[in-house]
Parts: sequence; structure tokens; C-alpha cells
Amino acid sequence: MLNILFNRLLNLSSGFRFCIKFFLDSLIILIAIFISFYISQNSNLLSFNSYYWLIPFSLIIGQLVFIFTSQYKSIIRYVGSKDLYLIIYRSIVISSLLIILGYAFQKKIPSISYWINFTLFLPILNGSLRLIFRDFLLSVGVSNTCPRKKVVIYGAGSAGVQLAASFRFARTHVVEFFIDDNTELWGRNLNGVNIYSPSLIEKKKYRNFDQILLALPSISNLRRRQILKNLAKFEVPVLSVPSLNQITSNKAKIDMLKPIGFDHFLGREPLPSSPEFSGSDIKDGIICVTGAGGSIGSELCFQIAKLSPKSLIMIDNSESNLYKVHQDVCQIKDSSFLIKPLLVDVSNENLLDFYFKKYKVEIVFHAAAYKHVPLVEDNPIQGLANNVFSTMSVCSVAQKNNLKKVLLISTDKAVRPSSIMGASKRLSEIILLNYANKKNIFVKDGIANRTIFTLVRFGNVLGSSGSVIPLFTKQIEIGGPVTVTNREVIRYFMTISEAVELVLQASAMSKGGELYLLEMGEQVKIIDLAKQLINLSGLTVKSDKNPNGDIEIIFTGLRPGEKLFEELLIDSKALPTENPRIYQAVDKLTDYDSDYLFLKLYELRKAIQEIKKDKVMQILNDLVDEWSYKKK
Repeated sequence: MLNILFNRLLNLSSGFRFCIKFFLDSLIILIAIFISFYISQNSNLLSFNSYYWLIPFSLIIGQLVFIFTSQYKSIIRYVGSKDLYLIIYRSIVISSLLIILGYAFQKKIPSISYWINFTLFLPILNGSLRLIFRDFLLSVGVSNTCPRKKVVIYGAGSAGVQLAASFRFARTHVVEFFIDDNTELWGRNLNGVNIYSPSLIEKKKYRNFDQILLALPSISNLRRRQILKNLAKFEVPVLSVPSLNQITSNKAKIDMLKPIGFDHFLGREPLPSSPEFSGSDIKDGIICVTGAGGSIGSELCFQIAKLSPKSLIMIDNSESNLYKVHQDVCQIKDSSFLIKPLLVDVSNENLLDFYFKKYKVEIVFHAAAYKHVPLVEDNPIQGLANNVFSTMSVCSVAQKNNLKKVLLISTDKAVRPSSIMGASKRLSEIILLNYANKKNIFVKDGIANRTIFTLVRFGNVLGSSGSVIPLFTKQIEIGGPVTVTNREVIRYFMTISEAVELVLQASAMSKGGELYLLEMGEQVKIIDLAKQLINLSGLTVKSDKNPNGDIEIIFTGLRPGEKLFEELLIDSKALPTENPRIYQAVDKLTDYDSDYLFLKLYELRKAIQEIKKDKVMQILNDLVDEWSYKKK
């Protein structure tokens, strides 16, 4: 019934709505006159005949003031404090004009108490009527036909208040109560909604809600992680308001809620500012990124493009990936520098040499590699040919063309590798570190030159093509099961953007021969990651203890070449650098005998060309001490 009335009110013409408002405001003026006179005359209305002029004068002056001060242009559904202040202002103006006109027309003027009462009652009645209509319209809005989500807002500060206020107008959510860590707020309320301790939701009778909304845009990442860990056990979807920077820069509104991503569970604070390093060797430089279409390579291209290079050469052997990253990088504003996508197999030394000469490349970030452990395990010949000889090709051509710097992106799987992919990356490290030794100095035009060779090693990055996060998300979307290889598997994780920013800072610090390690934070159990992603999706884990759960987790066993845990160091100790999240290790194989190494690499290339798998594996076994080939 109320919805029908509401819809009819909305469908009224603007002229008809004006007439209704005009009539009601006229009625309010009359009521205010008689109440004020009644109180000021000690409940005696008999003498009102002497003041009858107040009725026509008040109606005419009042409506003229209302019209000329745009009272009828305000939208009642959105009446706020500013509108109420204007109503008070109008009442004062009306009273003042009536007194002036009364004296001007020599009318009998009521006592001062009448004018005080009239100036008080007119805005009270006028404002109350509009608030009543506003609340009525908000309570029976058109969105009422859709189910409204019951939510709990975590945070009773300004963000929480704004979020709750936006829901009143949007009619999409019902705020059951607030929770906040501030003990002084417990037991109080905001606009009639109670504020409780976070521990309250542990009681089942208070769990009648659909979502928890995190309205704490300015808290630290560490505190956010602690809160999310506590909320995860309730198996209720948790959404968050945008960050404070997004809100203040007008990139997002307070009610633009988004699901909590797993990166929030890392609890890592923003990177420390390093202006002396960030982009110092990129600006106005000619930069080449190999593997530009991959997860790390594409992020490298995005961040390098923002540092104003002279040219950005993007190399990849995947047409679709290269096309996509080229289109995306071209969208970056002020990208007046040269952006050149090249379809090149990086292990093709002659073609690489041609392009390095043509575009006068100065710095290379070598991110091209096959990184999927199971795929490389099933395709060892192709994996080694690509990973090992692309690195050898880049290093050789860089030295030949006197490049300033080559930086190799490596992986924690290169440490005591148990997979062919890990062994191929370890051999790539050995090759680059041999190019980095002092024998690399050569003379050109009478000047001694030396290309700086360095490498950065880190663990898994969230959202990369090889990460378990996209896999788990897809499995959850189709209803499960979620597959985990082993209950005890643990991994390091960091975001792609943070990893690449640290890589660029490590490059700026490098002077040649460094093996940099990125501080990866705490290791995460993959089983815990799977459970948290299920809970964040608003679902529950199906298990013996919870047979009615939504998503089952099954264990498939470790895949060939997979380890329970990864390491960043072999035997060397990590030394701190100027950046607290970058460490340096002195690798024991830096002085690996170059003649022996390149002889074995020649044999490896020949064995790969002849597709002699056992010989290939044996040579790899000889070159990488920490890896042991087990013939299948």
C-alpha cells in the first residue's frame, strides 16, 4: 500500500507537487500564528480580532520568501541540515518583514513574546514536516522491491557514518549495528544504530547478517591483516571501502565497496620511499624488457613507462601477449617516448643483436622465461632451451654492444632446485654471474667499459599467471573442489607491483655482480590461503566437521619437481642494503670456472638440438650442483 502511494507521489507532475507543498506550508504558517498567539496571550484567543491582519500578511510574505529563496526547489528525499538552517533563516526574515510592514501600515503589533514564539514554531513545524516526508520516502523507496542485505559496519568513524548515510538513500543495505575497537564508543549509537565490541559477533544470536563492511580506510596494512584474520573465522563475506587516497583523490566514493583480496592478508606496509633510487637509471634511458607480455614483464613495462624513459623496447615471442601489453602501455598519459613491441625469440642471438644495435639499447630487464613447474617438467628440452640460452643470448649481446646494465629476474625455485624449471633458472643465474666477473671488462675506443650484470631473486607474486590465486578463484566460482597438493605446502607471496618496484630500486643500486633478494615477509600455508579465499567468497569449507559446507578442499599430492617450501638463499648470508626490503647475497658460484662452464653449455646446446634428453639432463646435473637428475 505504501509503495503504491510512493509511486503515485513520484508520478505527480511538478506543478501538482508544488501546489501540495504550497498548501501545506500555508497551513503551517496559520498553525504557527495561532500557537504563537495562544502562548503569548496566556491561552486567550479572544483578542485575536485586533491582530487579524497577521493572517493575510503572513501568508503573502511567507510564501513570497519561500518562493524567492527556492524553498520549493529542494528535493525532500535529500533534505539535510543545510536545508533546516535555511528554514530558520527564512523564518527570521518573515518575522522581520511582518514587523516592518505592521509599523508601516500602522497595524497593532503583537508583543515581543509572540514574535519569539512565531520565529521558533514556524521553522520547527516546517522542518519537521519535511523530515517526516523525507523519512517516509526513504522507507518505501522503489528499491524496496529487491532484498536488502543485512550488514555490520566495522568502524564507527567518519567513513562508517558516511557509508551508513549512503545506504539510507540507496536502500540497498540495512545496517544491523556498528562494531569498533574504541571502547569509549561501545554502548553508544549513531543515528539510532548501536555500536558494539567486535567480540559481540562471536555470539550466534548476533550473526543474523549477510556481510561485514570494513569502513577503516586509513588503518595500517598490518592492523587490517589482524582484523581480517579475526573476521575470517565467521565465514561471512567481508567487503571494504576504498582507501583514503582513493577517496581524497576522487578516484572512488565511500560506498564503492569491493571484496577483500588476498593481498590484504599479507599485512605489508607500503614500500619505503627511495627517491634516490626510484627511476634514477630509467629516466631518459633506452630500456628493453624481455618477456614483456608476462606477469612480471608487463608490470615492468607499466612502471618503467611512468618513469619517463627515452625509449621502451618490449620483446616477447607471444603475439597476443605482446599486443595486449603494447595497447595497455600506450594508454599511459604523456607517453611521448618511443614504445616499440618486437616479436623476438630471445634465444635468437643474431636477431637480438640486430635490434639492440638498431635501437641502441642501454638497459635490459630479462624477464623472459618458462616459469610453470609442471609444464617445464613435461617439456624439459624446450624449457632449458628457452630459459638457459635466452639468458646466455642476452648476456652475450649485452657485452658485445657495451650495454650499461643487464638485470635477470630469478626465482626462489632456483635455490636447491627440485624441478627442471628451478634448475634452468639456477643455471641462468650462474651464466649471468660469470658475465659479471672482472674478466668482463673490455676496451672500446680506448676506454675501458664494463656492462653491469645483476640479478634479483624473489618468490611467488599474487595474481601472476602461475599463481595459485587465480586457480583457486576459478575453482570456487564453479563450486569446487579446491585442489591443494599437500597440507604442509608453504610459499612466500608478494604483490606484482611491489616486486617490480623493488626490482627497479635494486637495478638503480647495482654496480655489478650482485645477487639481490627481496624481503618476502612471512610464508603462507597454501591450505590456509584456500580456506580464506573460500570464506572471503561468502562460502564455507566442506569437511568432516562441517558436512554441509559449500566447497570441498582435496589434496592431490606434490607434483613432479614441487617442494613443500621454497628458500631464497643457498649457503650465503644475506646482507642489508640501503633499502630495508632488499638484501644482497654473495653467491658461492660467482667464481665458477668460465672455460668449463661455456664448454658444457656448448655440449648442452648440441644435446638439445639432437633431442637427447638423458644427455641434456646429465649435463644439467653437472652444471647445477644442488640439482640431481633422476631418470624416469
